[in-house]
Amino acid sequence: MSETKVSCGSDVPRTLSAARADMATRVPSVSDDSVQWVAYHRTNVKMFKAVANLDPGHRWECLAWAEFERRRVEGFTSRPEWRDVTTGPGSSGVVL
Repeated sequence: MSETKVSCGSDVPRTLSAARADMATRVPSVSDDSVQWVAYHRTNVKMFKAVANLDPGHRWECLAWAEFERRRVEGFTSRPEWRDVTTGPGSSGVVL
């Protein structure tokens, strides 16, 4: 199967290996705040779920990656600063 991207509303890699490569190119800087990290992990969740349908030979691995990324989001958003919507990162319009 080709590792080119397919258009599904946005460019989505077609294989697990292409998805992992795509993920590696988008990693935020260590100095970026948690809003960027949450956005990064949420994008990965959506991407791996989409790739699970496009790469049936790696469906379960893709779903495992999606779950891992979902837990990373949960780890960030369970922090106390995400609970205060008036002053925390949630006040910047990020959907929790």
